[in-house]
Parts: sequence; C-alpha cells; structure tokens
Amino acid sequence: MLLIVCFVILWIVDLFFLPVQDAPGEIQTVWFILVVPNVIKTAAFYSLVGFLIITPIWINFRLYKDAVLTFLPDAIFLKGKSILYTLPIDRIKKISCMDSTDANGFPKGKLTIYFLQKRRRKVKEWIVRVRLKDYSEIDLFMEHLIKYEGLEIKVYDTDITPDADKEI
Repeated sequence: MLLIVCFVILWIVDLFFLPVQDAPGEIQTVWFILVVPNVIKTAAFYSLVGFLIITPIWINFRLYKDAVLTFLPDAIFLKGKSILYTLPIDRIKKISCMDSTDANGFPKGKLTIYFLQKRRRKVKEWIVRVRLKDYSEIDLFMEHLIKYEGLEIKVYDTDITPDADKEI
C-alpha cells in the first residue's frame, strides 16, 4: 500500500511538468524551483526515498524461494536455502489451490497453494503461499494433502489471491 502511495505522489509531481515537458532540462529545473510548491517538493522527496527503499523489499517478498515440502504426520515442513518453516496441520484453517488459466482457458502450468492458518492470538489469520516448481507433481502433492483429515481444500481455476480478512 505504501509503495502505491509513493508511486501516486511521484505521478502527481510528474503532472506538474506537463507544461514544460518538451522544454530543455534547464527550463524544467527553473520550473521546478520557481513554480512547484514547496509542499509538493517535500512530498516528492519523501516519496522518491520511500519508493527506492520499499521497491527492493517488496520484490524480495514477492519472489518465490526454492524449498522442499516434507509431509509429516502432524505437520508440513518447508526447507530451503533461506526457508525453514513448519506448518502444523492443526493450525491450518483452509487450503486453496489455484490452478490458474490464461485468457483462452488453457492452464498456465503454475499451481499455487495458499494455506490459511489460525493464529495463536486470535488477531488475524496468516497465509503461507507455495507454488509447485514441477507442475507434473500435482497428483502426488494432492495425494499427500488429502491424507490429512479435517482439512477444507478448495480448488480454483482462476488466479485469485485469498485475503485473510475475507472468506475464501
């Protein structure tokens, strides 16, 4: 959300340069110094700094990291180079499997699984997102997942991201 706010503020600052967009850089500099209000200059500075800091962090969180799934009797264990996470079965509230399709209805070859967990402190649910690296292992993955009794598993053929605040 903060990344979007920074981007919108930078876009609004860019709108101030529409009258001089075809002018040389010196004219645009004079325009910025003399015409653009100080409030906009300050907002542009903080938005630019925020955008430059938040963008790499956001990209890092959005990238998938390789890991191996191990199905244990009472938990699912994720282990990778930079990941070590145990997902207890008794804390899983729902599982949503997204087998996304393209505009023509053909599968993209990407299965994303969302594990919606109950938090210990009933503040908010926690979502763990896993994408299978090898699309051909869907059947094996689902066989292991079905062995756990009492789990609510939903399968979708569209690419929707479940929200912890809303019903999946």
